[in-house]
Amino acid sequence: MVTAFIAAMIFVTPSSQAAQADLVPENFVGLGNGPFYSPNIFLVDKSKRTLTIWEQDGSGYKVTKEFKADFGKMSGDKVAVNDSKTPEGIYFFEKYIKSITLDFQEYGQHPVQAFPMNYPNLFDKRDGKTGYGIWLHTMPDSAPLDRGSKGCVVIRNNDFLEASQYIKIQNTPIIVSNEVRYIPTKEVDVQKKEVTLWLKKWLKSWQEKDISAYMAFYDKNFKSKGMNYQNWQAYKKGLAENYNQINIEISEPRIMHFRDEWVIEFIQKYSSDQYQDLGNKVLYVKGNLNNMKIIAEDFDPTNSDLALAQFDASHFSCCSVDLNNRGLSTARDSSN
Repeated sequence: MVTAFIAAMIFVTPSSQAAQADLVPENFVGLGNGPFYSPNIFLVDKSKRTLTIWEQDGSGYKVTKEFKADFGKMSGDKVAVNDSKTPEGIYFFEKYIKSITLDFQEYGQHPVQAFPMNYPNLFDKRDGKTGYGIWLHTMPDSAPLDRGSKGCVVIRNNDFLEASQYIKIQNTPIIVSNEVRYIPTKEVDVQKKEVTLWLKKWLKSWQEKDISAYMAFYDKNFKSKGMNYQNWQAYKKGLAENYNQINIEISEPRIMHFRDEWVIEFIQKYSSDQYQDLGNKVLYVKGNLNNMKIIAEDFDPTNSDLALAQFDASHFSCCSVDLNNRGLSTARDSSN
């Protein structure tokens, strides 16, 4: 299945993609169904020197905006401080800077607006990459868009004002690629089904308190909440022994990937005979579809109206799928 996915990949420009509606960037697996997650995703293609904004709706993905952009003066993926390269991967906008004056050789002294990105992200830190201050920011209208930045993604002032309307702080993703690959939507559907099946097996192993099967989903170098793989295993084993019953349901997940890096998010409703909570769960995963391993996870408790609406829009438990024949079902598990 993965081989077929790779074989189907082809390269097109954003403009030609618009004429071929059955092709989408390979990085988009699903943006979730509901209001909690941003319906938009920013996509940078260094080879085309473009920043496009995509939207997911009931009919699939479409390009909402396309801008010319500038990037680091040096080619390649950022690995170290001061290497003048723009990092490649899945990032999020951390905050908004209304006005700050930058003084740098590429553009001269210039007041800019900016959205700092969360570089280095968890994957970057795991790979030992260094550096900081990677932003999406404005530039003088008179400056050419081919001088090269110190590593930031740079667009015109008016374009920035347009783009800012599609950004939800700490929620809207931006994926930076050297060259974007486009694949048929049916291949995206295959990925989504495979990842959803993987998630349901992960849920099932924990709900059934099968620690051996559960830990098989985790990378040996897993780290989260100050715990490594062994600590996490002991922690989960203790919970499994203490709880008589565990039930988990999750919203339709937001799934993005870059190379072998996956970010999978969902609203999780967790309940046991002793404890219950609701919140946004993020799984950071490495590997291909045949060998996905969790390297870290985060959980942010919330009972906001948006989180509840996201959960209510579409959710499932571990057992709404026949794990033997791999057929997805719309049937809900009887225990909620």
